[in-house]
Amino acid sequence: MDSKQQMKMEKKWRQFRLGEDTLTEEENDAFDAPIPSQINRFMEKFIAALQKGKLNRKRKLAIMGKVISNLGIEPNELMKYVRLVKKGL
Repeated sequence: MDSKQQMKMEKKWRQFRLGEDTLTEEENDAFDAPIPSQINRFMEKFIAALQKGKLNRKRKLAIMGKVISNLGIEPNELMKYVRLVKKGL
């Protein structure tokens, strides 16, 4: 299954779980933007390494904190993303 098909399936699943009217249009499209293939490849390797590492909660939080701080995300923007993830994305 290629990435376009996977994105369509994930979008349909989110719409099924959440319903169309629960998210604004901007929020609905927030995670549907295409990711460059080189970044996607490294991201998949990173996630696979984290899952294979069997890290405890404290270490996972430390890694997540470093990733977020290096991305330079503002606290209010981070809370927006947290809200989106909690809604099922």
